Amino acid sequence: MPELESLTWYGSDSVALSKGLLEDPTAAAFAVKAGYPNPILGLRQEETTLWKPVVDRLTQRLGRTPDAFALAAYDALVVGVDALKDTSEGADAPGLRKAIVEAAQDHTGLTGPTQLNAAGDRSIGNYDFWAVCGRAAGDEWVKVATYTAGANGSAGEAKRETGC
Repeated sequence: MPELESLTWYGSDSVALSKGLLEDPTAAAFAVKAGYPNPILGLRQEETTLWKPVVDRLTQRLGRTPDAFALAAYDALVVGVDALKDTSEGADAPGLRKAIVEAAQDHTGLTGPTQLNAAGDRSIGNYDFWAVCGRAAGDEWVKVATYTAGANGSAGEAKRETGC
């Protein structure tokens, strides 16, 4: 397995923060040794005043902390409702699409600005990179970097966290 250990490994949002990986001693040891950063949708610190009260309330009611995907779904619902309010009954699909794009342009949700690019994807996004780090008390997930995509195709901003 030395050949595999010499490679650079990257994970995905389906692995990031996985309890299963931590519970498998062989997998966790490999992840610690390899570095193995895993990106997942993150929350922008600039919008903490928007998302933190919601996260705190949901954590109390659910007994667990909701992830950024849940908050992004909420943002999409708000944009959709705003778009529906701005369309007439019986509006066709192109009219509804236009209303969604317009509603998204001016909305800042729990996960940040919702403006869309030409492909219909969010122009700005925040991604956190998590890696498994060995600690005296056991292996744990640690945020090692963040990347915020810039608006309108700009380069964005990467920030390395403290790491393992």
